[in-house]
Amino acid sequence: LLHNIFIVLILILAVASAANHLANKTETYAMFHDELYGKWMLQNHNAPVLVGEFGTGSDGSSTAETDYWYAMTRFLKEYDLNYAYWPWNGERWNNSTLAFQNEGYGLVKEDWATIRRPKIVNDLIALND
Repeated sequence: LLHNIFIVLILILAVASAANHLANKTETYAMFHDELYGKWMLQNHNAPVLVGEFGTGSDGSSTAETDYWYAMTRFLKEYDLNYAYWPWNGERWNNSTLAFQNEGYGLVKEDWATIRRPKIVNDLIALND
């Protein structure tokens, strides 16, 4: 159990690291692939991999985010990895105002029914095809 918890923590750090690399400079998919493949120890195939809380804040208006999104979804599909997208919700709690406010990164709008990011939703659905 401790081994699996350790692997999940490594995965969270690796996603952040990979996103940072792609956001700050132009990377090829091969570089992205090699970084995650090694950090996530996929060559050993000895533990399940769950990619937790990855996401994007746009539908492609930023080149860095588009590159990251393309690389991450391609990698997830290539290795048939399980994932948890962040976030679904249309609102988030603000401790300063003690009220709910718009969650700009959410896949749904504040009504929790209208899809805010249809391209992202479609890409996530395609991962399961």
